[in-house]
Amino acid sequence: HQNDVISDALDAILGNIAFLSPAKLNPKRRQTLHV
Repeated sequence: HQNDVISDALDAILGNIAFLSPAKLNPKRRQTLHV
């Protein structure tokens, strides 16, 4: 599941840099990060 790892990394980076609502960009990934 390399794609999942990459997606997590990208979401983390984008979240830290832009700090936009990840829930709006990717609700499913948001759940994964919180879990």
